[in-house]
Amino acid sequence: MNEMKAALYAHSIPAIQDDFYTLSVLIDRALTSDDIARVSGCIGYALRQTLAGEDLSDPVTVILRGASTLITYWYDSTKSRRDDPDHEGALRLAARYIVEGSPIRTTNRAGAGTQGTRLVSGIGPCTVTFDVDIDPHDPRDPEPTPAALGAPDALAQLNAARARLQAAQDAYIHAAAQYAGSRA
Repeated sequence: MNEMKAALYAHSIPAIQDDFYTLSVLIDRALTSDDIARVSGCIGYALRQTLAGEDLSDPVTVILRGASTLITYWYDSTKSRRDDPDHEGALRLAARYIVEGSPIRTTNRAGAGTQGTRLVSGIGPCTVTFDVDIDPHDPRDPEPTPAALGAPDALAQLNAARARLQAAQDAYIHAAAQYAGSRA
């Protein structure tokens, strides 16, 4: 039953023929920083469980546009330890985890009182769209869902917050590049 519910929300999973180095997920609502962390955890868990490859990066970009959130990650699909990696299966599983959360623990191996809990909670019903090998710095690729009509004041506040977030992301990318250059 749970698989069927998640499949209804995971409406767009690309057919993947080649290796890819970026992964993006478009969620049909504005996410909080906690939601973004849970989405990242769910995708990373599914990729690690299914492909046994390299870890998913932290989000490279987070773009809030209207009623959607686009998150882009670096992910080297060539690092899978599987002979025939099932990328589409991993993304289907990730979509399910984004909605429902990671599997419920059946033992206390992770510590006392962890039986019956999840490592990562889901964010609830949403539409999930994955894409691979997009330019993480081009906000036009892919195009998020248009914003629902709302109060002009709320939209102005959202636009101002989005601009501050984009400026902070740009500053972070610049600082990370400088830090990486200083370690060389």
